[in-house]
Amino acid sequence: MLRSLHRLLITLRFPTFVRGLGRENCGGTPVHNAKFASFMSVQGCGRRRHPDRHDRRLRRQKFTRTFAFLCAVLGAAWVALESAKAFSLF
Repeated sequence: MLRSLHRLLITLRFPTFVRGLGRENCGGTPVHNAKFASFMSVQGCGRRRHPDRHDRRLRRQKFTRTFAFLCAVLGAAWVALESAKAFSLF
């Protein structure tokens, strides 16, 4: 509660454009210097990357968990089926 009140007072006292934080809050982009970014794109340095690696990692982890779960279920079903066949022979 006190922290939010403190932030509110600071925001009212010092607007973002006065503090120089307007660039950082406007778009959420990791590149703050547009001239540098355009220079790098003209030079062809680097490769294009997905801007949000965290979401991609989370999707990959979810896929891996789902795949492992399906493999475990199929393995258990196969063992149960083979055991049933073995018991039917005796």
